[in-house]
Amino acid sequence: MTDTKINDINLVDSAEAHDYILPSYLNYSMYVILNRSLPNLMDGLKPVQRRILYAMNELKLDSNAKFKKSARTVGDTLGKYHPHGDSACYEAMVAMAQPFTTHHTLIDGQGNWGSVDDPKSFAAMRYTESKMSLYTNSLLDEIKEDTIDWVPNFDGSMKEPVVLPAKLPNILINGVTGIAVGMATDVPPFNLEEVVSACSAYLKNQKITDEEIVSNFGVPDFPSGGVVTDSIEKIHDVYMKGTGSISLRGTYELDGNMVFITSLPYRVVQKNVLVKISDTVKKYKLPVLDVIDDSDTDNPVRIGLEIKGGESVQLEVLEVLFSKVGIEQNIKVNMNLIGLNGAPEVKSIPVIVREWCKGRQITFVRKKNYRLRIVNARIHIIDGLLVAFYNLDRVIQIVRESDNPKQDLMDEFGLSEIQSQSILEIKLRQLAKLEQLTLENELSDLSKERDELTELLSCDKKIKKEVRGEIVAAGKLYKKDRLTIHKEMQPIVLNDVAFVNKKEDVTILVSGNFWLKQFKGHTIPDASLTFKTPDCDLMSKFETTSAESLCFMSKQGKFFTIPISKFPKGKASEFPATTQITLEANDSLFYSFEFRNNEESLLFVTSKGNGFITPMANVESKVTKGKQVLVVTKEDVPLTPLIITNETELALTTKLGRLVILDVRDLNVSNRSQGTKLVDIKTNEYINKEDCVLSCVALKKDQTLVVYSGKKKFVLDSFKRDKYRISRARRGVYFENSKNNLMASLG
Repeated sequence: MTDTKINDINLVDSAEAHDYILPSYLNYSMYVILNRSLPNLMDGLKPVQRRILYAMNELKLDSNAKFKKSARTVGDTLGKYHPHGDSACYEAMVAMAQPFTTHHTLIDGQGNWGSVDDPKSFAAMRYTESKMSLYTNSLLDEIKEDTIDWVPNFDGSMKEPVVLPAKLPNILINGVTGIAVGMATDVPPFNLEEVVSACSAYLKNQKITDEEIVSNFGVPDFPSGGVVTDSIEKIHDVYMKGTGSISLRGTYELDGNMVFITSLPYRVVQKNVLVKISDTVKKYKLPVLDVIDDSDTDNPVRIGLEIKGGESVQLEVLEVLFSKVGIEQNIKVNMNLIGLNGAPEVKSIPVIVREWCKGRQITFVRKKNYRLRIVNARIHIIDGLLVAFYNLDRVIQIVRESDNPKQDLMDEFGLSEIQSQSILEIKLRQLAKLEQLTLENELSDLSKERDELTELLSCDKKIKKEVRGEIVAAGKLYKKDRLTIHKEMQPIVLNDVAFVNKKEDVTILVSGNFWLKQFKGHTIPDASLTFKTPDCDLMSKFETTSAESLCFMSKQGKFFTIPISKFPKGKASEFPATTQITLEANDSLFYSFEFRNNEESLLFVTSKGNGFITPMANVESKVTKGKQVLVVTKEDVPLTPLIITNETELALTTKLGRLVILDVRDLNVSNRSQGTKLVDIKTNEYINKEDCVLSCVALKKDQTLVVYSGKKKFVLDSFKRDKYRISRARRGVYFENSKNNLMASLG
């Protein structure tokens, strides 16, 4: 094989590559979104789950059947409907069988199907056996009644269902998680009775408000149990938006000097918690004498902690553990589903309830129409059979003497081909008088049923009433006691401070060269507000506690968090911040602030006019090399970030004398970004140092803005700021026709 030089290779034209790659990637993305990762609103299942259950249904593995090897189900699923990896398919099957993962399990299993201690410890599919659970009947009972649409399988050799005809909103009852391309879904599970109550209320009154629908729901009902600690108002707000998070905490019991953790948050692995507890006890010097795994079949989660001290000490230790080892979690909510229109969309709970009920009505009508067709077909046959009974002698004569009895019967009695064929298939013993009476009674019953079905299908009100009755009946059949309780509590927020160190007031001094100095208390003599180190002038003073942390931002947009508890001890000791962190050679610190993990956010603006917002919690870094939050592009320079809470406006001033006021809600929120354009700074003007952003101020509408143009000072209230309010990425207007450097501050 001869060597080929890179210059001899004919590279594909970039435009052609773009034209090829873009539709290919979009097709792949849509396949992953619609056919692999996101659930359908109507049955709450992702495709692999639906195909597994349908394959089990075809194998007649219902709840009354004998167990069959799981490998048989996986084989049928892969060979007929889901041409993907067997391990991924089996894992999806396992999740549907684990009661600590799925509240209303869809599969009953025999053998080792994993445990709370290690959900991935399940046996191979050749060892386990399975069948469908009783609850799965609610998904598959009506599948043969023309209730759903069918599509060809991957090789076109057979059909598979688009969705399953669920009698209950499984999407809310069991919840679901999934990651697609560019989107994900996280629907928490809810209590079945509450879901049924909401659907029943909507079907009873179509004019019900969103708030009234949501009022039927309490907190989510996780199969792991636990305590939801958020306020019901916050939880209902998440339900109304379809996105957000819900705080879930494990439960515990106090028994003398022992504390037993009896449940963990949803999807938290017990063996990982045990490891983290041991590490945390050592790191924070907790007075824990022993950690015992007391879990068994009756108590899947029971972690015992022997704690030295009284109840108050036990509760303090638990607070540290809740915060540090995952016994308290924020459960993400992102109800991104494939709706009736076949498109993915984030939906609120009221929208899900309304849309599911609408889809269920469609399924119900299809089911009743299917039954009506069967009834009419049977009536048609009985009508023909009764003609034969009423004219029995003539029918026998035609059958005995005719060369084409089917056609002659049709001609003489005006029968259809189906009726004539049914007459010819009558056995001699069915010609008894009793059989005629049976047919007449059956005809009477079927005629009555036909009239009832016709009347039902012509009345929308009756359809809704019947659907409501079916949902309520199914709800009673499959209901379970609630596992997750609600108790409103404040979230636990702890810093990296040893348990033995009591929180005390301290004052931290920061110099312009980012040397640090610590004093006890908040009353510091003026003479102490200096540094022994040469060229160190006081820049910032923080009156805080030993339990807090300081945060530092570098010119390259990295953030470093240093717990005050890690500051060197000693009387008036001074040390550079760089001894606690790792800075890159071309980077340096330029801003410091007290880190507070609360509702505050940081607003970034650069001299090029870019910016975005990030939550305060996002800038916390637990590693010495820091965390990249602001991506600083070439020649750009970050301005001092603004700490904001409920500020509504951002005022920017430029070197050429423009004042730009933006609505804070128009800014992007991100965990890491170079920012989007806030004000239009021309590239050539920026490179030539003619224009840039000089200052930025965040303010509320009722606050006044002070602008300095040269030596002039202007005070602008909300009304005077109207002319400078523009949309993001615009050029803006000159302030008072001035082209001087502008600086802004709060009044």
